[in-house]
Amino acid sequence: MLDYRLIGHEPKLGGVLPADPQADFHAGRSATALYEVWLRPATGGSGGDEVATAELTFTEPGGEKAQTVSRSVHRRDFGSKFVAAPLSLQEAIIVAQAAEVLRRSPFARVRPDDPRSMAGVLAQAKHVDTELYSRPSFARFMSLVEQAEGVK
Repeated sequence: MLDYRLIGHEPKLGGVLPADPQADFHAGRSATALYEVWLRPATGGSGGDEVATAELTFTEPGGEKAQTVSRSVHRRDFGSKFVAAPLSLQEAIIVAQAAEVLRRSPFARVRPDDPRSMAGVLAQAKHVDTELYSRPSFARFMSLVEQAEGVK
């Protein structure tokens, strides 16, 4: 069994999710969570302030005793530029944004035209690392986004 927790010092997730998100996973299960984090300006200019603690509790297959691993998350752990993020994260952000637009979520914040349009997703996709477009699945997805924008 696997249990993950993200423990923030001022736990607020836009009022959408519980402040202390947790999930239990058993063998053969998987999940992905994508959180948008807005950091307040650092105090004291250190830039290394701790912003959260990530905690993972797991039991080895066939094991009986749960083990817990914790890691502090600091400001320095966050990238300063979108294009510097791992390709998988860039892709996940674009796909999640398109999903938010399709379901007409109030959290769909894209620009430049209508914040709830595929045009905004296309504009954001111009900022991904160009290597991402060499992935056939991403290229196909972006083709669908372009078609969806054309349909409006």
